[in-house]
Amino acid sequence: MRLCENFLGKTVVTAEGEKLGKLYDIIVDPKHVFPKIDFIVVRARRRNSERISLRKIIRSVKLGRKSFLYIPWKYVDEVERKRILLRVNAERLEEMWDEFSEFKNAKKKYSLVKDVLDEQVVDSDGRFIDRVDDVKIEQVGRTLRVIGLDIGIEGVLERLGFERILKNIGIKLPEKMIPWYLVKLSKRARRIQLKVPGEIL
Repeated sequence: MRLCENFLGKTVVTAEGEKLGKLYDIIVDPKHVFPKIDFIVVRARRRNSERISLRKIIRSVKLGRKSFLYIPWKYVDEVERKRILLRVNAERLEEMWDEFSEFKNAKKKYSLVKDVLDEQVVDSDGRFIDRVDDVKIEQVGRTLRVIGLDIGIEGVLERLGFERILKNIGIKLPEKMIPWYLVKLSKRARRIQLKVPGEIL
């Protein structure tokens, strides 16, 4: 699975079928060798962002008139082709607010869109390698984890919507992926540094 193709932009729906908004970002915990998904960030529909029952979970960011919901990944039930289904309804999310102490730490973790996607990748000597075109995500046990960075043309074509066309006519592009265990992230540096020199990639 890939961040852009399989997650971003999908409609997030509660257990009762209420549409909360579109998936905007994914927050991961970088402490693990392969970071696990901790939160999804949903850009709330305007009418939902005004609801009292959702005001408590609209936290952390307000950009202009756009409101965002941070929802722990453990409340995601299923990722479908066009939707992401939650296990709970909106009212239950509010009731569980007191249990969401981890919300306060969400900003200390890594955003795949803000901190990773489109960022420059440099090797251990600071030499430019490429830019991150997409993020590879796979299921490991019961969790979803980031396993690598896609820096190949395939990721670009996916985001532009051309990859499926190429597959339909029988053209498969080579995947160029950097395993996550070679990545050294730093929020201070607006780039992604690798732990190895570029020659060994």
